[in-house]
Amino acid sequence: ILVCQKSSCCKRGGKAVYQTAMETVEKHELRDRVQVKPTGCMGKCKKGPCLVMQGDKSRHIGIKPEDVPELIAQRYSAVAS
Repeated sequence: ILVCQKSSCCKRGGKAVYQTAMETVEKHELRDRVQVKPTGCMGKCKKGPCLVMQGDKSRHIGIKPEDVPELIAQRYSAVAS
């Protein structure tokens, strides 16, 4: 899971999105299958925060921290919402 950590996304909540993704992966013991990585600009600065789920490369723009657990649950079906 890639989460933009450049200034524009961070001003819109990117740090909280990153933290929530890290906590969700940890809580559901997905560390062996899922990595959360900070990234640079994804080119959607005015619509951030931006998150990309690797594998299918699905982009999620304007994501809120409360949306992250459900996104991870949908992608990694072992997680209960």
